Amino acid sequence: MSHEEVPSRSDWENEYLLSGVAWDTNRPSAELQRVVSDCRVQPCRTVEIGCGTGKNALWLASRGFDVTAVDLSSVAIEKARARAREASLSVNFVVADVRAPAVLSGQFDFFFDCGCYCAVHLAYGPEYWRVIELATRTGALGLVLMGNAAEPEEELGPSVLEEHQVRAEWSQGFEILHLRPFRFEPRREGEKRYLGWSCLSRRAA
Repeated sequence: MSHEEVPSRSDWENEYLLSGVAWDTNRPSAELQRVVSDCRVQPCRTVEIGCGTGKNALWLASRGFDVTAVDLSSVAIEKARARAREASLSVNFVVADVRAPAVLSGQFDFFFDCGCYCAVHLAYGPEYWRVIELATRTGALGLVLMGNAAEPEEELGPSVLEEHQVRAEWSQGFEILHLRPFRFEPRREGEKRYLGWSCLSRRAA
């Protein structure tokens, strides 16, 4: 599948049935953990968009966050629910499509996205922003991790964005608090760590 194509529900189901997606490492994101710690993000109502098999949502729940986590793939959500049961943690895992976001309506204080935005922003940008608008209150913080075009895009890596694209897109209705490069963790030891952007922003209106 090329990065010019927007993956369908069946594409994601197949990915999770066969091998999983590149950013689904079975470990919580080190960048998420760093931001929550360094920026002193307190436990609050949180939504994760594109949660995959749930490792980040469960890490947040283990720290006292009240988490709703959504993904297009029912296979991924079933795996996430199984993980939650094993860990005795409560997360509201929901199968949802970014193009039909009403299920996310609510006043969330924090949102997290690792890889979803860069995969859908070209074809479904307006729908994505509608998700954020419905899901968050004014002043909510959001951390979005996406591919960084400072290194060439690769088939197995995330879709990449230029810095000016990120700043232009995330300055509409948001205040960018930091935009810094980082590297995604690999799924397996020795695999490439793809370059990414870590964008922390605050909803302005």
